[in-house]
Amino acid sequence: MEATLTRHKLLRGVKRLGVAVSGGADSTALLRLLAPFCRERKIELVALHLDHGLRGAASAADARFVKKLAEKRSVRFLTSCAENLEISGKSLEMAAREARQQFFQQAAKAHKLDVIATGHTADDVAETLLLRLARGGGATGLAGLRPRHAVEGVTYIRPLLDCSHVELCAWLRKSRQPWREDASNGDEDIPRNFVRHQVLPWMEREWRADIRPRLAQSAAILRDEDALLDELARPVAATRTPDELRIKKPERVSVALMRRVVRNWLMDVGHADATGWETVERLRAMMEQGTAWRMTLPGDVQASGKGGVVRLARAKKITKQQETRVISIPGVVCVAGVRVAARRARGIVRTIGLVGALPSACTLDAAALRGRTLVVRTRQSGDRIRPLGLNGSKSVQDLLVDAKVPQAQRDRLPLLVVDDEIVWVPGYRVAQKFAVCGPRAASVRIEMKREGRKS
Repeated sequence: MEATLTRHKLLRGVKRLGVAVSGGADSTALLRLLAPFCRERKIELVALHLDHGLRGAASAADARFVKKLAEKRSVRFLTSCAENLEISGKSLEMAAREARQQFFQQAAKAHKLDVIATGHTADDVAETLLLRLARGGGATGLAGLRPRHAVEGVTYIRPLLDCSHVELCAWLRKSRQPWREDASNGDEDIPRNFVRHQVLPWMEREWRADIRPRLAQSAAILRDEDALLDELARPVAATRTPDELRIKKPERVSVALMRRVVRNWLMDVGHADATGWETVERLRAMMEQGTAWRMTLPGDVQASGKGGVVRLARAKKITKQQETRVISIPGVVCVAGVRVAARRARGIVRTIGLVGALPSACTLDAAALRGRTLVVRTRQSGDRIRPLGLNGSKSVQDLLVDAKVPQAQRDRLPLLVVDDEIVWVPGYRVAQKFAVCGPRAASVRIEMKREGRKS
């Protein structure tokens, strides 16, 4: 671990370090290894544990185990419970992952954590490479888990990437340190578990015994080559703005660099939905032709161009049925037959249910709203939200379609808006920028219900 921390300078400038601890072998080892290492360097540790609430008494026992583990090493312990995970339109595993990211983001903001360490190992690297290879990933995807990465403003580090799960378990046994086993890790209906318990053991048995470190080695090589491609791609674009990408003489640029330039640009300007293989490949091909072209990208984004130029535009046209109201705090307005009430509060409230369902409630960070105008309106073409826990933005249109909200209801569903930014879709998560940072933080509570209904 120490070699990984040093080689990648993972703790440079870090004064307060969060450690994600589930209670499993890898995260237990991570906390035990980091505690003396950070104590010597006067780095404050904070153990972070999210109780997903999925396994009843076993989940509660995990939390108690981690608390004792932290307290024994004089490490501050922070925990939260993800009650009623929002799983509409996604797998339970994805919902749990998003809940963890939300918890980590709130903890990082509230407790001023410089970075958060997670217990990913070389085994996770090998599993991720195989899973992404099966999906047809390129170098960026196959490079997999990186020693350092950022999600929605939070920096994560992975000090155990050069360690195997077997090695860590052996070290814990030698230290007489118990850990918790999550029964759900044996569910082979989950793709990662199937790769872990079936695919990799078969490859070790039938092919070569050192397949895991070999795959981890491949991922490390791909990470370096991916970084080189990014470096080579930067000077290719002559113009690179949120609305325009211009490449001089695209016919002279290699296919690999063209794909990377287009994909990275779309990611950077907030159009992650449009970075799939088919879309990027179509755009690349269009840029190499001399005639004018036009196409619609995922997320209802209009793209047009000619001769190495791509321009993006979103329709801002307001429909005849659109209704808009400014709401004061405290205050009440009515939009499209829905009563919307705002009041000052403390802490976090979120109605867990179907996207678009009413009644519904949420809380927004009072500090983030200070000095801004809160608007309630029905949707416009091109509306997007950057929800808490998602790396990128999501089209409101796609969100409502995926939730099977009828067309008539989509056009009449009130949305919360601040400075033309969607901050909440009823039944869904709030925007990252307006998330409440802690259970006692000042917030603004918003409640929506159909007029004429008591609840």
